[in-house]
Amino acid sequence: MKGVVFYLEISVDCIEISRYARSFGASDTAVRAYLDHLAAALVVRQLQPWHENLSKRQVRAPKVYLADSGIMHTLLNLRTQRDVEAHPKCGASWEGFAIEQVRVALGAERSECFFWSTHAGAELDLLVVRGRTRLGFEIKRTTAPQVTPSMRHALADLKLNRLDVIHAGDTTFALAKNIRAVSIVRLLTDLKPMQQHALLRQRAVRIACVLQTPCKRFCSVCRLDVQRLRSPLQSPLRNPAW
Repeated sequence: MKGVVFYLEISVDCIEISRYARSFGASDTAVRAYLDHLAAALVVRQLQPWHENLSKRQVRAPKVYLADSGIMHTLLNLRTQRDVEAHPKCGASWEGFAIEQVRVALGAERSECFFWSTHAGAELDLLVVRGRTRLGFEIKRTTAPQVTPSMRHALADLKLNRLDVIHAGDTTFALAKNIRAVSIVRLLTDLKPMQQHALLRQRAVRIACVLQTPCKRFCSVCRLDVQRLRSPLQSPLRNPAW
């Protein structure tokens, strides 16, 4: 029963371990273990905080959101859309659902996803970092999103390539320079997958060359001599540099 209560209490917010520990009459370590078990079972997702050398106090506690909003709706006995919209957990359910859909649409690994927040109030619901690319996302359960000071702070402080506001409307439109409103129903068409990480691409290239794949594109990317690759004595598998 404690596990169900803990599950229902989780929202898209920073978890205060000590508060749940006092409520359950358990230690902080036990509550962390409960959370780790839920994350390992893919019931919840943990977003790690992004922090860097800024002249602002930044939140360093992880943020937790539910992976399957349908389970939460069932446990809360929310049977219709009207029931969901009238419940206090509606915003948390929407944000958790949208974050997961954005991650999938981008093809981003969970280790590449963060959130950013400062004690002064500036925050970013989702920050995806891959190489030098930084994409920011704000989740708004509205059909008419607007640019907020928090968005401008995140865009400038984190040096984002782009900031997208995911909203419940039907259209995608520009809000400001490098800021646009993206409809959640158009994620697959308006949100392009991120480019493959350079290290992963290089690894795929090398594997293809090792297998002696007759593809000039691979050999041109890695810029290796085709004849040298086809020589057993010069195979990358025998070369410690690989």
